[in-house]
Amino acid sequence: MPKSILFNKSFEGFRNLQINKNKRLYFNEIIDFSYINTGEIFEGVGLDFCAYKISKKSLKNKDILPVISYIKNANKNLYNS
Repeated sequence: MPKSILFNKSFEGFRNLQINKNKRLYFNEIIDFSYINTGEIFEGVGLDFCAYKISKKSLKNKDILPVISYIKNANKNLYNS
């Protein structure tokens, strides 16, 4: 999903991760594909993307959310594998 979900005000409601008005989900990990040498995840799309691991259980330490920086293997072509 777009990285802008994390920061853009228009996604504020989504970030609450409430479902059915009484259940809550939690971000447990983020894989960030926007770092140098990653290349485009979707060819021709100029947005930064992340993968979000969302769970019914919160992390033990709610103040720390793991963010993994994905670095593309320069020897692999994702489009013609």
